[in-house]
Amino acid sequence: MPLETRNLAAYILAFDNTGGLTTGLAMSNVSGQVALVPVLIRDDNGIPLLSTTISLPPRVHTSFLLPDKYKAAVGKRGTVEFDTPAGGQISVVGLRAGNDGTLTTIPVLGRVY
Repeated sequence: MPLETRNLAAYILAFDNTGGLTTGLAMSNVSGQVALVPVLIRDDNGIPLLSTTISLPPRVHTSFLLPDKYKAAVGKRGTVEFDTPAGGQISVVGLRAGNDGTLTTIPVLGRVY
């Protein structure tokens, strides 16, 4: 049974890849079908930097550091939005790492519709 039981329209994660900080995340496809998840990265002024998708097979997860996967997020702050595909269910967890070895989870906001 997954820890995430909500099925939200989107998950929004604030990120900060400046001053020695790096944002990472893990995403899981909780559903039994392939999930093609739209991704929208915006800077801290709300200006879109990148729009792409992540494809996840059924009941599979992925994890990555945001600036490693998306060069548009290098040295920036802003938000990254993951839209739940129609008929699907995803779960997202945010992480923040400091260059001093610190690591913490960061809250992911949900949008109902």
